[in-house]
Order: sequence, then structure tokens, then C-alpha cells
Amino acid sequence: MYKYVKRFIDIILGIFILLLIWPIIVVIYIILKIDLGGKIIFKQERLGLNMKPFTIYKFKSMLDDTSLSHDERITKCSFVIRRSGMDELPNLFNIIKGDMSFVGPRALMAVDKTMPKEFLNPKRYTVKPGVFGLAQYHGRRNITNSRKLKYDLEYADRECFSLDFKLFFLSIFEVIGEMISYVKKSKWCSFLMFIGIYNKWLFLGHCRSLLKA
Repeated sequence: MYKYVKRFIDIILGIFILLLIWPIIVVIYIILKIDLGGKIIFKQERLGLNMKPFTIYKFKSMLDDTSLSHDERITKCSFVIRRSGMDELPNLFNIIKGDMSFVGPRALMAVDKTMPKEFLNPKRYTVKPGVFGLAQYHGRRNITNSRKLKYDLEYADRECFSLDFKLFFLSIFEVIGEMISYVKKSKWCSFLMFIGIYNKWLFLGHCRSLLKA
């Protein structure tokens, strides 16, 4: 039953947030178009519910020139956008379409030779992939693959409104804290960080009002 309620919340909240922040999405698109050039929307095949492949949408955060090293392809502005999580704003379209949810395990690439076989555990794919999740909240950049899988399977067992509500808001606060930390360390593209922080706080306040209504 909760899966239907969650889908309804994803649609309403997704459309609401998209209408709220579309000017910010346009600004980021223009900045990346000037900074990186080429096609700005990055598309990639990922594994969704029941391991069904879908196309994920993100902002491109690297130069297209593959002759450069990985670090050389990342500009200072695209680094800020990527680190702050603003490159994932186009995920809203995946959420509204039904490919993803706001809360769930991270969507993994459909073809990835480096991915441990344990991540193909069918139980992990009994829930939709999401932007926020247990593994993401506990530090997806700083934990081992085995712990990521542990959190993903735990979420599949515990999926419910109270857990989703908690992960949604705690993850947003976590992202805001990280962005503030980077603003303090560097002045480069700090205006982009401000946009990200303002964006997160703005829809956070509206989400609270929506959930209280």
C-alpha cells in the first residue's frame, strides 16, 4: 500500500519542486553551457525497479575531451556543481516519470565491469532507486562497498514513510552542511554554492509546509 502512497508523494513533490526551482535549473544550464560547451544533459542507462534499465538524466559535469585526464576534464565551476549535488537536479524528471523516487538506493549503471557482483542482489532492486538513501546519508563517498550494500538491503527491508521522511530531510541538511564547508574553503564559484544553498533551503521550507498541510 505504501508504494502507491510514495508514488503519489513523488509526483506531487517532484512537480512542486520543479516549478519552484526551474529558474535555478535554467541558470545552471546556461553556466555549464558556457563553461563546458556541447550537450549539457548527461544521459546514462541505470538499473531501476526489478533491475529494469532506464535512462537517468543529470547535468554534465566534465569536459567532453577524452584526451584529457579525469582531473583536467573537471573545471572549477563544474566541480562545485558536482560536489554540491546540483548536477542531479534533472533527476526530478526521472522521479516524475516514475523511474526513480526521492528516497531509495543509488541507481547503479546497467553496464559496469567494476561493480561487485554482490550489488546484483535481487533484493536491492525490490525498491526504486533514489536520490537520498541510507548509504548516501551514511557517507557514500567514504564507506566501503560492503557497507553500501548493507544499507541498501536494510532500506529494502525497512521502506516506510517515517524512514523516507527522516532520510529526505537529514540528507538535505547533510548536503547543505557540505556546501557551506566548501564556501568557507574557497571563494571560487561561491555564488553557485549560494544558489545551491538557497535552493535547498527554499524547497525544504515549502516541503515542510506541504507535509504539515
